[in-house]
Amino acid sequence: VYNILQCTILLVDQPSISLLPEDVPGAVLRHGVNIEDHSNLELQRWLECRALKKTGNKTDLVQRVVNCIEAGRSNSISLAIDGGKWYDMKRNVVVTASTSTAASGPASDETLLWARFPSREIPQYFNKGHIYTYLVGCFFENEDYVSNNTGVTEKPFRRGSQFVSSDHLHEVFDSSDNRFYLLKAKCFASFNKNKLYSVVITLNKASGAVVNGRCECKQSALGKCSHVSALLLFLEKFCGENGHDNTACTSKLRQWGLGAKLKKPGPISQKKYGNVRFEPIRRATFDPRPDNYERTVNINNFICDLQKERLPTMFETLFQLRYDDFKLDQSSVDIVIQQVLIFKKNMDQELIKQKNIFSVEGAEIQHSLGWFRWRSYFITASNAKTASSLVSLSAKNNYLKRNLWQLTPNLLTAAMRYGQVNEAKARDKYVADHIQPNEQFVQVGLYMNKKYPHLACSADGVVTTNGVITRVIEIKCPKVLEDKDPCQWNSVLTGQQQSNFFAYEENNKVFLKANHPYNYQVATTMLIFEVPECDFVVWSSVGLLVFKVQLSDISRHVIDDITKKLKKMYYNMYIPELFLMRIPRNLPLFELDYFQE
Repeated sequence: VYNILQCTILLVDQPSISLLPEDVPGAVLRHGVNIEDHSNLELQRWLECRALKKTGNKTDLVQRVVNCIEAGRSNSISLAIDGGKWYDMKRNVVVTASTSTAASGPASDETLLWARFPSREIPQYFNKGHIYTYLVGCFFENEDYVSNNTGVTEKPFRRGSQFVSSDHLHEVFDSSDNRFYLLKAKCFASFNKNKLYSVVITLNKASGAVVNGRCECKQSALGKCSHVSALLLFLEKFCGENGHDNTACTSKLRQWGLGAKLKKPGPISQKKYGNVRFEPIRRATFDPRPDNYERTVNINNFICDLQKERLPTMFETLFQLRYDDFKLDQSSVDIVIQQVLIFKKNMDQELIKQKNIFSVEGAEIQHSLGWFRWRSYFITASNAKTASSLVSLSAKNNYLKRNLWQLTPNLLTAAMRYGQVNEAKARDKYVADHIQPNEQFVQVGLYMNKKYPHLACSADGVVTTNGVITRVIEIKCPKVLEDKDPCQWNSVLTGQQQSNFFAYEENNKVFLKANHPYNYQVATTMLIFEVPECDFVVWSSVGLLVFKVQLSDISRHVIDDITKKLKKMYYNMYIPELFLMRIPRNLPLFELDYFQE
């Protein structure tokens, strides 16, 4: 009993150690920047710190981060991140309270004793997080690193990894003194294998942090060129495979013959195994009854039987109905063309009954069920830019899956939620300050124009004079200006924020950027309502900016994209998919090449 009490006292006396986001590089998103404005590298690092899946496209990463924050798990840092180095470091700091090292640099290269790598122990706390801090933690931009929209570049990691995998590093040596560990190597130039650069990196022996890097190339002013990145990633890869000490592999525990280390989990419906007895289809169709009671079924019948049950089952999440891809011969293509022509004829007959500009019946209220249903049949103003930019087959598939079939859940980011919450405030402020006594502000639903049967729009409002629409209103509440005056946007925003902003100033006049989605949205709305101008309203809690967008200022290229290119896409891709329904069945898109005007 005495021994048990002693052990209990020792356990209670041990301090409770947990990692905070501030303890791990990359575990904190940049303050004041929307989640979707971070780079893929930053989002992947943030998810990795919480032991969450970090693969997928930008939309998947953003949604995963939003879900984690809303679930209250943003402070749950994995203790195993970077091999548990940050937890081990914090635990040692708490228990031993080790003193910090001096900030001065290492001795000169001439006084150091260099030996063939690996000749000595590598700092035990060196890990991927230190590389992330050194390369990404400071903003820089030069000829070798071109910053992306967020000011954070992914190029050093990509190029550095390519150099390591391509064996660009040679003659690797290391050295150390009382405080620092140094590693140097020769690295081939990117495109000239006859040219070598000398690269040196310095690590703090106590913390493992990267102190500096040096290279002979022209882009090494900050010590963060691709060659320095390659040497850091080379060292991190070596530590992951061999550890941080220089003990010979024959003196370590056996590492071979212990089974496969690579695991690839995933949905069972997508798995393919070499052994027939693990085939999902065979398991789904297995009938344990005696032979005289056996019946043959396929996986589609199995799923349909499940769907007849009142309560959902787990199998419905594992299996999906499977469809064989059907190729359309010329006679089938001719039938599709006839279907589109009949659709076009019927639509023209219905449009004859309408006014030139009309409200779609059943979609008079924005965000109602009828509004969502009707807008899926047309290319809307808010999607005009996206639709006109579709090039790859996957992009077209995703567009139709999201807009026509509405199979993709809508992503509601913090910036979008902020805009929805404050739109009514912006509208009331605009009506109070900018509507004249002889004018009237009217909220509208989904509208169309007989000239453009492929388009539809839902303006934030229109202004009428004596019952005639004179201008349309477009309201935006950008979260980047949440506590700033929109009238001073060009002075309160940073240079990087201004490059991402939708407007620019010229001769003391504000314009929308020609290639921005908002410019396409406003141009489509003005074309449908046949008005010459739009009041573009930018709201924040500090002030209100209103500037006019003239239809005459919209470039001919944008107008042609909306009126011609989108119409061609609508009849060659959008309407055929409505008849063929290939996207909901996970089949590749079919696109006609028949309608040119």
